Amino acid sequence: MTIGRPKSNDFPLKYQESYRLYQLSEPRHAQAATAIDDLTTYLEWAIANREPGFGEGDIINVSALAKGVKKSRNTAGTSVSARR
Repeated sequence: MTIGRPKSNDFPLKYQESYRLYQLSEPRHAQAATAIDDLTTYLEWAIANREPGFGEGDIINVSALAKGVKKSRNTAGTSVSARR
């Protein structure tokens, strides 16, 4: 049996659409101190609101997240790791 990372069919469009909805529905996102705080809050929002692709067992692909929200991979990776 081969051990490795799970395959992800994740696409930037998933993040782009849900991030735009987050921005429209959550006016407090503009008050985030950093881009990492903003993305962390966005991910928490998406999970709490059960947005498609953010359920239990779904994979968050850092590269797709970065492309979808137009942030660096470092920022996206840190926001995924920082999730409270």
